[in-house]
Amino acid sequence: MVRLRKTALNSGVTLFFFILTVLVNFIARKIFLVYLGTEYLGLNTTLVSVIDFLFLMELGVTSSVAVALYKPIAEHNRVHINELMWLMRYFYRYVAFAIIVVGLLFSPLIPELTAKSDIASGMSYIAYVAFLLTAAANFFFGYPRVLFRADQKNYILIIANNLIVYVKILLQAISVYYTSNYLYWLFLELSFGIFSHYYVLFQYKSYYKDLEIKSRFTFKKLIQKYNDVFYDAKRIALQSFSGYISRQSSNIIIATVINLSTVTYFGNYMMLFNNVNMMIWTVMQNVWAGVGDLVATSSKEQVYKVYREILSFSFYIQIVIAFGLLVLTQDFITLWLGQEYVLASNVLYLLVASLAFGAFTNANTCFLAAYRFFDDAWMSVLEAFLTAGFGILLTLKFGILGVLGGVLIGILLMFFWKPYYLYKKAFDEYVSSYFVVVSKMFFFSFIIYWIINCVVVKPLKEYLGVNNWGEWLLWAFVCVSIYAIILAIVLAISDKGFSTFVKRFISFRKSKDECR
Repeated sequence: MVRLRKTALNSGVTLFFFILTVLVNFIARKIFLVYLGTEYLGLNTTLVSVIDFLFLMELGVTSSVAVALYKPIAEHNRVHINELMWLMRYFYRYVAFAIIVVGLLFSPLIPELTAKSDIASGMSYIAYVAFLLTAAANFFFGYPRVLFRADQKNYILIIANNLIVYVKILLQAISVYYTSNYLYWLFLELSFGIFSHYYVLFQYKSYYKDLEIKSRFTFKKLIQKYNDVFYDAKRIALQSFSGYISRQSSNIIIATVINLSTVTYFGNYMMLFNNVNMMIWTVMQNVWAGVGDLVATSSKEQVYKVYREILSFSFYIQIVIAFGLLVLTQDFITLWLGQEYVLASNVLYLLVASLAFGAFTNANTCFLAAYRFFDDAWMSVLEAFLTAGFGILLTLKFGILGVLGGVLIGILLMFFWKPYYLYKKAFDEYVSSYFVVVSKMFFFSFIIYWIINCVVVKPLKEYLGVNNWGEWLLWAFVCVSIYAIILAIVLAISDKGFSTFVKRFISFRKSKDECR
C-alpha cells in the first residue's frame, strides 16, 4: 500500500504539472511562432534533436544505476546508496566534458541543417553552443535525479523545475513580443537551463545530507565494485540509441531532406504528441520505482498479477488519449494556430497508430528493466536501423508520411518482440495469452471508437459548430468522457487485469479516506 501511495503521489503531481505545462507551452509556442517565425522554431527543434544524440554518451549508466538502487533503497542500505551516487557523480563529470568536446567537433556540420533556410550560419552556431552548454550543465549538476526517481520522490523536483520553466517561458515570451530578437530568447534558455540543473543538486544536498559523505573509493574502485552496473549499461546504451532514432531522427531527416519550416509544421503536431508521451513516460517512471521494489521483494506470481494490472491500465489510458488525439487534433490546430498549419489527415492517423501500438511497450519495458533483462539490446539496434533506413527512403518518396512510416515500422517490431522476450525470461505463462488479451483490447477499443464517432462525435460537432475554444472544450469533454466511461466498463467486464486494478484503486482510496 505504501508503494501504491508513493506512486499515486508522484503520478498526481506529474499529471497536474503536465496539464499546466501543456497550457503554458501552447500559449508560448503561438507567441514564438508569430514573433520569431517558423524557421527559428524549426532550428530550435532540430538542434534539440542533435543535442539529444550527444546525451547517448551517458551510455545507459543512469538507467542501470536506477535499477541498482532499488534493492539498497528497499533495504535502507545507505552505504551502497552513497557509493552508487558517487559513482554517478564521477561518471557524469566525464560525460559533461565529453559532451562539450564532441559537441564542438560536430559543430562544422550545423550549417547543413540550415542550408535550406534564411538563417545565418553564425546564428545557428550561437544557438547550438547555448543548447550544448545547457546539456553539459545537466551532467555537472543533475546526477541526483536518478535517486529522487528511484526513491519515489520525483514530485519534489517536478514542482520546483516546472515553476522555473514557467518563469523562463514568461520572460522569453515578453522578450520576443517586444524585441523579436532570437538572441534574447537564447540567453534566457541558457541561463534558466543551467539554473534548473543546479537546483537539482541543491535539493539533493537538502534531502540526502547523509549521502554527501566522501566516498571511500576512487572512481576506478567503484567501477570495479559495481561492474555489473556497467555491464547492464552497455546493453541499455544500445536501447537508448534506438530510442533516440525513434524520437529525434524525424526532425533531422525533415530538416535535411525538406526544410526547417516543415520541421515547425510537423513540430506543432509533435509538440502535442510529445507532451502526451512525456506525461505517460514520466508517470511510468514513477511506476518503475514501485515495480523495481515489487520485483525485489515479491514472488513471481505476484509480480505477474501486478504486471497484468499495469498492462491493462496503461493500455486504457493511452487508448483514451489516442481517441482524443484522433478526434480532436485537427480542430485544435485550427483554433490554436490557424487552418494553414493543419497537415493531412494521414499524418494524424500514423501518429495515433504509433501511440496506440506503443501503449504496450512501456509496460513491458518497465518490467524488463526491473528484472535487469537487457540481453535483447541487438533488437534495439535493428529497430534503429529499420526506423532510420525506412524513414529516409520513404521520406524521399512520400515526404512527412515517410518519416512516420519508418517510426511505425520500428514500433511494430518492438510491439511483437518485447512481450515475447519478457514472457520467456520472467513469467511461467505462454506469450500467446498476451496477444489474445491485446487483440481483445484493440478490438473493443476500435468498435467503441467507431460507434461513438458515428453517434456522438460527428453529430455533436455539427450541432455545436466548434468555432471557438468554449465549443471545442465542451465537445472534447463530452466525446472523451463518453468513450472513457464506456471503454472502462467494457474492460472491467472483459479483462481480469483491468478489473483487479480498479478494485485495488478503490480499496486504496478507502484506506486513504479512513486515515483522514
